[in-house]
Amino acid sequence: MIIVDTSRAAISYAAHKWAVLPSWWIEDGRCACGAKACPSPGKHPILPGGWKVGSTEEDAVVRAWIDYPDANIAIATGAPSNLLVLDVDDRHDGSESLSDIEHEFGPLPRTPRVITGGGVHYYFQYPGFAVPSTVALAPGIDIRATGGLVIAPPSMHISGKRYIWDVDTPPKTTLLAPTP
Repeated sequence: MIIVDTSRAAISYAAHKWAVLPSWWIEDGRCACGAKACPSPGKHPILPGGWKVGSTEEDAVVRAWIDYPDANIAIATGAPSNLLVLDVDDRHDGSESLSDIEHEFGPLPRTPRVITGGGVHYYFQYPGFAVPSTVALAPGIDIRATGGLVIAPPSMHISGKRYIWDVDTPPKTTLLAPTP
């Protein structure tokens, strides 16, 4: 059995000044929120207030994971964490869309990447102006920014796979690139 310490990871993200909050987790192949047809299994906040209750304060993060030790880790994107995340979903042709974008505009810069249960998250510095979270920037590509959140490693995806940092671009050794 592998023991996963999401609380330690959440504390480390808060130390990066990324605002974290507990999200519902996956239990027996379903979202632990209890909704029979949860539209966002393992990807929505437990606490009222959504992304607005994300914290970078270690004490608040520790308390949240004492209350919800099985919680997935959500990171509030946008100004609270200085993050813009490009969410590439392979189930909806995201890799093909990204290839088309890179063919037209050039490759994405080196930046921390997360392998998700269905694609990749690219973490970038949030620009100095408001960028709303956008669904469908291109087929299979969404932007997570103002008012959004992403699920972070080592959280569990509904697919049964854990979110993991790409070994070539972990946040400990890879600087956030400016948003292209």
